[in-house]
Amino acid sequence: MTDRGTLAADVAEELERPVFVLGCAWRCGGTLVQRVLSSGPELFVWGENVGMSTLLQTIERRLATYEDRSAREWRDFQTRGTSAWIACLNPPFPDGVREATRAFYRAYFEARTRALGRRRWGFKEVRHGAETAAFLADVFPACRVVFVLRSPVDVVASMATRSWYAAAGGAVGVLRTWRANTASLLDWSDPRLLTVRYETLIADPAAEVARVARHLDLDPSTLDLTLFARPERGFQAAPALGIEERRALAERELVRIAARAGYEVADDPRLRLIASTRTSLYLYARRVYLRTRRTLTRDPRARPQG
Repeated sequence: MTDRGTLAADVAEELERPVFVLGCAWRCGGTLVQRVLSSGPELFVWGENVGMSTLLQTIERRLATYEDRSAREWRDFQTRGTSAWIACLNPPFPDGVREATRAFYRAYFEARTRALGRRRWGFKEVRHGAETAAFLADVFPACRVVFVLRSPVDVVASMATRSWYAAAGGAVGVLRTWRANTASLLDWSDPRLLTVRYETLIADPAAEVARVARHLDLDPSTLDLTLFARPERGFQAAPALGIEERRALAERELVRIAARAGYEVADDPRLRLIASTRTSLYLYARRVYLRTRRTLTRDPRARPQG
């Protein structure tokens, strides 16, 4: 093989080793991990994609319902040709759909990743648990998965001040996502998975980034640790816990799963029985403000004149 051919083969192999950064929920530190991993010369981690992998899983599950019927029709077609009944004939399952799924991801990400000068691609998503992680690992056997985990108290306290909090289901919706993702990935035993605690990452960035880099076969010295000191967006409201958040954090199953993950929610001093009415009023007023600002920004006609 020529040097050019060897290089092409090496690049192709690297592109078959994507990195999937999965988060326990929003505001878990996944974007920080994404930015740090993308700061080096080899890997670029794309952002959230509205959970499109779930849609691809749905396609696979629906095609699976035709597996036996299609296989029978394929055998009949091989014997009788178009005289056979082929109304539900599909390419072999699961190979056909897996090949198509792999081709979709590669067509969507690879060319643009190469245009950035990177040899590997990946994406960050907070909508997926172990089922989707296993699906991605089946499609790309050489992939690596990084699961970013953060205390549910800090997650919901941070989310409570965000403009998209209501769209995510409020405290109940955010913690439902945290519970589902965390419980499933705690049970997913796979050497391709590495769990990263946000608290450890912030306490010792150099050591934790080096650990992640080793898992991903990256050189940690090429990654920009100064990103830990640079916020990714402008104004940051102080995290807050109102009545709604405290009630959702007291849910029994959440407390149980949090304990499995190493977080004793019931012992968190922020959840003690102290007056939370003022905080709840602050969060409500902030949500109204953010909703109004978003409406005025999107519809210029709604802005007051004069």
